[in-house]
Amino acid sequence: MPQPALRRQSLREAYFTQQIRESVVRLVFGVTTIIIFFLLAVVVGVFMGSLRSLALRRASRR
Repeated sequence: MPQPALRRQSLREAYFTQQIRESVVRLVFGVTTIIIFFLLAVVVGVFMGSLRSLALRRASRR
């Protein structure tokens, strides 16, 4: 007999049905924000570093 599919509950549904506390929701959003912030910093850093190396290569050709 096949098992029923597990339904993943969204964070919003869990919060509104009071299955998780507000502090957990704040912690999840805080950690998510920090991760996004640092990933964005890495992406910008890699982009700027590659532009700088491209400019240095072009300058060394002259």
